[in-house]
Amino acid sequence: RLVDLSFAGRQRERHPALGAISEARVGDPMMLVYEHNRWYMKDSNGRILGRMAKHFAPPPNTKFVSGEIAAILRWRKEDGDEAFYHILRRDAWEVIIPETVFETL
Repeated sequence: RLVDLSFAGRQRERHPALGAISEARVGDPMMLVYEHNRWYMKDSNGRILGRMAKHFAPPPNTKFVSGEIAAILRWRKEDGDEAFYHILRRDAWEVIIPETVFETL
């Protein structure tokens, strides 16, 4: 519910996020960046690794301190809702699952 599981599945073949995801490893640092009204996960080079779910918001009265890649899942088209198959461009893709640390303000 926190991560947009089909983000990479919707991207065109040469989208930069697909390359960044394929190079990512569990334990790598990542950051959360708010752009275009959405939260994105980015690697230390500023490349997009994925997007948080539409309704994601950091805990109230906190700021993002650090993050790392906690897991990399293999997601398949059939794992999702059939109603959205028409927007997917691939049958399987990887999804970055973050571990994030927030500090109370």
